[in-house]
Amino acid sequence: AAAEVLVPRVAQLPDGATVVGNHFTAALRGAVDYLGHVKQLHPAILVPDQVIDFHKTCRGNSARPLGNAGMGTNCPATMVQGSTCEARCSSGATAKGTFVCLAGKIRLESVCPGQGFVTLGDKVLLSMAVVASQCPSSEQLRTILADALEVALETIDRAFCEAGGNVALLEDDVHLTSHPIAKTVTIGGDINVGDGGSKDLLSSAVQLSDGTTAVGSRFAIALGRTIGRVGSVQHLQTPLHLPSQVSDFVPYRTCRGEQARPLGEDSNGTHCPTVMSEGATCTAKCDLGTTANGTFMCVAGKVRLTSVCTGQKHNGSVILGDKVLFTLAAMASKCPSLEQLHRILALALRIDSNVVKGVFCDLGKEVLLSKDDARLAGRPTARVLTIGGELSPHVGESERFLQMAAQLADRKTPVGMRFAKAMWDVVDYLGIIRTMHTPLLVPNQVTVFIVHEVPVPPTAPPPITQGVESVGLASGYLAALFVAAPLLLGMVCVACVWMARRYRHGDKEKDSNEWAEV
Repeated sequence: AAAEVLVPRVAQLPDGATVVGNHFTAALRGAVDYLGHVKQLHPAILVPDQVIDFHKTCRGNSARPLGNAGMGTNCPATMVQGSTCEARCSSGATAKGTFVCLAGKIRLESVCPGQGFVTLGDKVLLSMAVVASQCPSSEQLRTILADALEVALETIDRAFCEAGGNVALLEDDVHLTSHPIAKTVTIGGDINVGDGGSKDLLSSAVQLSDGTTAVGSRFAIALGRTIGRVGSVQHLQTPLHLPSQVSDFVPYRTCRGEQARPLGEDSNGTHCPTVMSEGATCTAKCDLGTTANGTFMCVAGKVRLTSVCTGQKHNGSVILGDKVLFTLAAMASKCPSLEQLHRILALALRIDSNVVKGVFCDLGKEVLLSKDDARLAGRPTARVLTIGGELSPHVGESERFLQMAAQLADRKTPVGMRFAKAMWDVVDYLGIIRTMHTPLLVPNQVTVFIVHEVPVPPTAPPPITQGVESVGLASGYLAALFVAAPLLLGMVCVACVWMARRYRHGDKEKDSNEWAEV
């Protein structure tokens, strides 16, 4: 349909009486000193199925797998447009994610299992050619794309801009830029689809090159505000949707064995090595050579769970049971307090707060927010949080607890929705939430440890004997004697007076009787 419209217009180029011909001759006169007669040498010809673009090939050796357990890749030396390859794993396992060749550049990532926490998701890839004065920085470009597509900044996984050859500008553009030359820059990005759906995001990405759409207008304005004048924008290939790609990769971190602290006083340190690899376990070292209860475990760079020995120093009670371990990564303005986090998890999971144990929140790096998110947060940056905890399910509820823990990062589930809402109530801003690893169910772990102290009878002070100096106690006896002596003396005096009066009274009665007889 476009060809049918274009052929008649091309035929009008030499005819100055038409709008097309008038524009052509006027522009041509502005570019040359003299313009005479213009005529068609032959009618415009429509030729179908011709090469209209040529895509560059990619060098397969530029594909670099994540982690260090791979044996290179299965990528050929030369990759054609749209071809894919992946990491070659030493264990023979299937790699996660693929590399793809687009517009002469290797895109996406591939990693062998067992190297870290891998999050898979759908991706939308875009590549555009833009006439501009210069390239924006990668962070500026991420912000521009996020604002144009109206998505969260962390959704823009990668963004790049590569400067190409020089381009001569038209006279009107020279007046606007004050520079006769611009560059052709190649702009691209990998976008995580997230909860919005690939269809909507793919449709928005297509509109980036069309300045008449809201998406394209926002992109051109934001890009122009950052780097100055922006000329033509066109897609090098239609934005591409690829499912099951690596959207996040966190390499396994080791743990320091010295962080493992046994419970009670019947242990002699631990059997933990100085450096613990991801998933490694160890136990307390018991004084009496008995077997410890429970294990320590290295998960996401942090020693989790506990181990305890029971012996003669403390007659303790140990209850063993299943434990569910989870670790989340979240974008937020700050960490909630441990008391707040404890309540948030109990509320989100709708379980007794006594079941939630060992909660923690560690502050990570500071990241730049998109314009909309910064306005919402009231600040330009946020922090990456690592949130974790342990659940002690009752008998028969371990699988249910495991499923609920897996839903904490998914806002489409009731558990995830309650968790996000409760977090919003205590922090100024909450962005993306994801699981760092599949929740772990670990059996035979210490869920309760109660120490029964042996009662010690009170000891009486020793009696005072001759030859034993007891200044404090002797002073007490003297003080009591000084208080009691006057009282005793007074009582003796009163008794003497009473007896004397009694005696006199008896004599008077005797004299009276004798006179009566006379």
